[in-house]
Amino acid sequence: MADNLIDCIYCGERGERSREHVVPKWLWTEGAKVGDFIAPARDRHAFAGNITIPDVCVACNTGPLHGLDEVALAWWKSRGDSLAPVLDVPPSKIGRWCAKIAVNFERAEAEQARVGTWTPAIPMSVKSWIIRAGPAPPDVAICAAALPADHHFSLDAGIYGSGDRTIGARVLQLLGIMFYVVWHYPLDPASKSIPQILAYLREHHPSVRLDLDGGVAPVDLPVVPNADELTLGIYDDPILVARMQSRITNQESPHGG
Repeated sequence: MADNLIDCIYCGERGERSREHVVPKWLWTEGAKVGDFIAPARDRHAFAGNITIPDVCVACNTGPLHGLDEVALAWWKSRGDSLAPVLDVPPSKIGRWCAKIAVNFERAEAEQARVGTWTPAIPMSVKSWIIRAGPAPPDVAICAAALPADHHFSLDAGIYGSGDRTIGARVLQLLGIMFYVVWHYPLDPASKSIPQILAYLREHHPSVRLDLDGGVAPVDLPVVPNADELTLGIYDDPILVARMQSRITNQESPHGG
């Protein structure tokens, strides 16, 4: 039994080990239905399937984390084929779910050798907020924007790192919406503050900051004007680019599917 006990990365308590998937199983399946679900680790290298992380306790996995997955699944189903630039889900809940995905990816990548740059660690204050709710800590912010409806990546899904040693950030792309999860790690002198990161986003990526405490749905989202200029790992992977180009050719061909 002792071998099945772990120190949970979310609650910090010692508890029974569970199988927490990096990407929720439903999202891995549903994402494949609408396009390609891209889950890079180690910069541009993809995970070999949807792996699990070794140290999330049963209480967190089957309790608050499962509840957030259910909220996200309900939003996914309600959005359907719509690519309207509107977020119709409570910002606090979808924000905590996006942050959960970022934490899972950080933990999964820690199991693999780092390649290239890395981002500041996600602080424990953010992990505690994910499972306990309440006021959002000052160390995290979630922004969102919409992709143009006719953009050829609008139906693809994936999560991407910032690739910046000073910026704690993940970009989660789902159903034509870009969620920017950004954080500050106080113990890292190189980690940019939340105001600095948000200033960078305002300059380079049009988005709206979600009110994680009192915000209500729906939230009108700005549309990214030049989606091809987004700095996403998918554009740097020649295999993924070739796959996307093939799909575009098929779509533009009069005989394409």
